[in-house]
Amino acid sequence: MKNLKFERSKSKVLVVSGCSHTQGSAFVKKIGKPVIKKKKEVYELATPQLKVKYKKDYINVDFLNTLTWGGKLAKLLRADKYYNLGFGGFGIESVIRALRNYAYKVEDLNNHLFIIQVPSSARKEVVVVEGDDVKRDGIKNIATTAQPDPFGFMPADEVKMNFINNFFDEDVAEIELYYELFALQQYLEARGANVRMFITPFTKLEIENTLQVKKYEKTLNDWNKVSLYKDLHKGPKFLDMFNSLNIIETTQLPTYRTNLMKNPKQWTLHSDGTVPGDQHYNEDGNYALANCIKENLNKKSEPFKLKQYVTMEVEGEEVVKTLI
Repeated sequence: MKNLKFERSKSKVLVVSGCSHTQGSAFVKKIGKPVIKKKKEVYELATPQLKVKYKKDYINVDFLNTLTWGGKLAKLLRADKYYNLGFGGFGIESVIRALRNYAYKVEDLNNHLFIIQVPSSARKEVVVVEGDDVKRDGIKNIATTAQPDPFGFMPADEVKMNFINNFFDEDVAEIELYYELFALQQYLEARGANVRMFITPFTKLEIENTLQVKKYEKTLNDWNKVSLYKDLHKGPKFLDMFNSLNIIETTQLPTYRTNLMKNPKQWTLHSDGTVPGDQHYNEDGNYALANCIKENLNKKSEPFKLKQYVTMEVEGEEVVKTLI
């Protein structure tokens, strides 16, 4: 991973994208559906506790950005311009489309720093056709499709279940996520931009065992076999590609579980009592994340090393042991 490179004569631009952890949508009600107050678009803060804390009922997007890790990082880096392209519920397709659309409109990316908060691979977009209308909806979490969506963004349950049962494969989704990130990183770097990505403590992004990696490699080989030009279509080996991603080190941040049980700093909206039940970072947690990213911008996370797992029986119960 190359060190960040900026020209002093040009404006420094920070562009971030991700899901609700990036947008800060947990702070407000009905993100994406502002209300008009004094001829300006504003959002109502999510709870009475937040209204007391910030001494106001409504905030605009500029104020919301000051609460998020991206806005705080922009200040820490002294960025001249800052753009937050994140949105609650975004999966990898939505994150990449937002960044790609931005890049298409900007001629010079040389003084840009793109930071991608990697979403879960369990989030997928589906196209729903209703008569003459075609709309793109998101399945936020494959594992919780039976839960109703309070914001009305989801397609009907039967549509989701049909997609999951007939068109979704967890391993393929993981492969697509990594390769989409790899392709985006190559594209942006080829245009002179700095690119970094990170995994929140809420998102698991790792390859768990040797057999799984072999399965990924087999799937990729199967895809390549359908091409008339096999050599041209053959891409990098999965692990080589995975370890080339500019994923920066953020493992020192506590997970929400650690935070709730042991961390007195109360870095989530739930633990500080402002949005009970919500595990997104609060303003202090967002600052901690921003500072962690700043300190590790040139520190790549440890390369993935294969682990082998064996199952053995101990006192009548199956126990999984790791062999390095």
